[in-house]
Order: sequence, then C-alpha cells, then structure tokens
Amino acid sequence: MVIAGHGVFAARSFWLPNDGRGSWSDQVWAEHLKPFGGVIRVTARHSLANEPHDRALRRAAKRALLYPPVRFNEPQIALIGEAIGEVVHTLHLKLYALAILHEHVHFVSARHAEPIEELIGFLKRATARYLDRAGLHPFARRRRANGTLPSVWVRGGWKRYLNCAADIADVIPYVEKNPAREGLPPQHWTFLTPFRWYRTSRSRDG
Repeated sequence: MVIAGHGVFAARSFWLPNDGRGSWSDQVWAEHLKPFGGVIRVTARHSLANEPHDRALRRAAKRALLYPPVRFNEPQIALIGEAIGEVVHTLHLKLYALAILHEHVHFVSARHAEPIEELIGFLKRATARYLDRAGLHPFARRRRANGTLPSVWVRGGWKRYLNCAADIADVIPYVEKNPAREGLPPQHWTFLTPFRWYRTSRSRDG
C-alpha cells in the first residue's frame, strides 16, 4: 500500500525532454527542440546526471531555447520555501523532507487525498505566484501582453511511490543531503513533519 511519495519538479530548461542521458518525458513538444533528437525514455530511479552523452549537442539545444534556463538564487529559494509552507498549511500536507535547489525541488510527502501529481501542480503554482508578487520571478521582464509570465517550471514532474517505512527512511537522508551537494547552506523548514521511525528507531514499529 502506498503510504508516501517522493516527488521532483524542475525549473524551466533544467533537463530537456530529448536530453541524451534520457528523460521521463513522453514527447518533444517544442518545435525548436525537435532538431536535437527525440525522447530517450527512462524509468530509472537513480540520478542520470553523470551518464555519458553528447554534451555539445545538449549545449546546442540549450542555446536554441526561447527563454534562458532558470537558476534560482538564495533569495528565490527562500521565497519558494515560503510558498511551499503555505501549501502545506492550506492542504494539511505532511512533508517529511524538502530540498529546494538551484534548478529543481525534491520533496517527500505522506499519502494525501490529492495524488502526488496534483500536489506537484499545487506547489508549482504557489511558488510561481510568490515569485511574481515579490518581483523575483526569473521572467519578470518578459511579461506577455495579456499579463501572464512564461512558466518558471517544466511540464509535469517525477514521482516515486513509497510503500513502507523503510523506503521513506531511505529517501529522507538522500533528499536532505542535496543542498550540500550543490554548495547551498543547510535548509531547515519549520513546516516539515518529523518522520519518527527514521528519527528515533530503525525498528519496524511506527
């Protein structure tokens, strides 16, 4: 039975759908990216960042983008955290872990009435609103005539369902270590719910 989920959503252009290392995309929708290859569909749960691929082709594809790749700075990361805290409060969501990185976000959440795909949507919309209201949206100077902004996030997201306490206990430290891997300071989000089995015991008791 699913008791939790590990979700990831990425900033615009962080990982292109036709990246040579593979992706979770189903199709290359953008016409300007189609000349750089089709989708190499993967379902791997481990990081693909160091997989061999044509780096020159990847760089060429990024140069063809309509908008520059998004890379969040520390004030933007802090604001994204505030927005996620609002969603946690509004939806009564239990988050066990959260890492907001320069180009993507990891979270581990308890099972919720909303499926994890919907939760990712809630988090994307809230964070985009917060960035816009604070004047920190990466595309603030590219507002369209109708008042809208280009999306700061890529379409969809990645998810993994967690079926037992041991799975949750394994993924929480992985998520928590991500900021240090990118040279970011430790992140301490006050709205997280401690996962007690992970924090206090390695037994099978909850």
